Amino acid sequence: MNYGMILVLVVLLILLISGCLYYKSRGRRGKRRDRKLRVEASTEKWPEVREFVCGLLDENDCPERIKYKIEVSLEELFVNIAHYAYPDRTGWVDIHAVLKNNAITVVMRDGGIPYNPLARKDPDITLSAEERRIGGLGVFLVKKYMDEVYYVYKNGCNQMTMKKAWQPPEGS
Repeated sequence: MNYGMILVLVVLLILLISGCLYYKSRGRRGKRRDRKLRVEASTEKWPEVREFVCGLLDENDCPERIKYKIEVSLEELFVNIAHYAYPDRTGWVDIHAVLKNNAITVVMRDGGIPYNPLARKDPDITLSAEERRIGGLGVFLVKKYMDEVYYVYKNGCNQMTMKKAWQPPEGS
């Protein structure tokens, strides 16, 4: 092999490696990633639920300000299920998190008593805390923080879905 042939092979190898790395990084952002978790409907399980969803966000370069809104919303909905869905027994919550193209969809499903927290009237935030009726502020924040939030009762289960998208970081 002569020097020219070796140089061509080295350049081709470098281009191939660069192309593969570029392809993988693009594929990572465009690829659908999803996870499923079932936990006991107990506030003691909140750290596990938080790590389950926030870990997925961290792995996919979600900005901190967006992650905060998702985390607050997730905690509100999970704690509501843990406190109210199963008044006379211990139940479960299924969480399905899907991340694709800088957007996450989280579906929380439980077999507790049917209840749509979105049907409740939003609190009057113009009133002082003393004048305002107790409850509803957390779900109000969920509605404000998420791009979409909706509820269905299906096959004997409550199903709450929330979605949030964000802009990719500069240069990606």
